[in-house]
Amino acid sequence: MNANDPSATSSDSIEAPDPLREEHLRELGMMLVGIAHELNTPLGVVISTVDGLQRCRQKLREVIDRPALGPDDHEQLRAILEHMESGGPVLAAGMQRMEALVRELRLQGRSGDQATTARVSLTDLIEGNLLLLQFQLKQGIAVDRRFEAEPMVEGHAVFLGQVLLNIIRNAIQAMDGQGTLTLTVRERGGMAEVQVSDTGHGIADDVLARLFCSNVTTKCPDEGTGIGLLHCKKIIDRHGGTIAAANGPDGGAVFTVTLPVA
Repeated sequence: MNANDPSATSSDSIEAPDPLREEHLRELGMMLVGIAHELNTPLGVVISTVDGLQRCRQKLREVIDRPALGPDDHEQLRAILEHMESGGPVLAAGMQRMEALVRELRLQGRSGDQATTARVSLTDLIEGNLLLLQFQLKQGIAVDRRFEAEPMVEGHAVFLGQVLLNIIRNAIQAMDGQGTLTLTVRERGGMAEVQVSDTGHGIADDVLARLFCSNVTTKCPDEGTGIGLLHCKKIIDRHGGTIAAANGPDGGAVFTVTLPVA
C-alpha cells in the first residue's frame, strides 16, 4: 500500500487482532468441545431407549399375531406396555437436554449475546441427571439421596446441569459398576452446597493437585477429553461459586460445588 496513493483503501491494511474477540472465540471453542462431550450422554440415552422401544414393538407384534391370546399372553402384553411407557420420560429428558444444550450454544455463539438466567432448583437438576444416567446406575450402583434442603440458585440451568452431569457421571464411572453414589444437598450461610461422593478408587495425589487444569484426566482416551473439569470450574466461577475435589475418609472421591442462594 502506497501512503501517497489516494486510491488506496483501508482494506489493503492488516487489521490489528481484537483481544476480546479472540478470547470469545477461545471460550466458544472450549464450549463446543464441552457441549459435544455432554451431548454424548443424552444422545446415548435416546439411542438406547429408541432401540428398546423398537424391540418392544417387534415383540408386541409377535404376541398380537398369535391365533388366540391366553392369560399368559395378556400378562406379557402388560409387561411390554409397561416397559414402553417407562421409556417415555427417559426419551423426553434426553431430547430436552440436547435441545437445551444446542439452544444455549447458539446464544453463546452470537457475539454480545448473553444466555438468560433464572432461578434454578439444584435438586431438580440432580434428579434430571439421574434419569439420564439410570441405565448406568442399574448395573449395580445404589443412590443415596441426602437432600437436607432444596435451595434455589440464580443461573443458567443448562450449564449448571452440565456441571452436575459431568461430576455424577465421573463418580459412576469411577465405581466400575458397583458401589454407592451419595448425593448431598444442603444450605449454609446463604450458600447452596452439593456434594457428590462415590465409593470408587479415589484420585491420586498428583492428579488431585492439578485436577482442574487443562489436559488432566483419569480416564481412558475414549472416555474423556481432559477438559471436562476445567470447563466445569469456569461455569461455576461465572456463577460466583466454587468447586473442589478431595478423597473421602473411607475411600472414593468427593466433589463439592457451592453456589450463592437466590
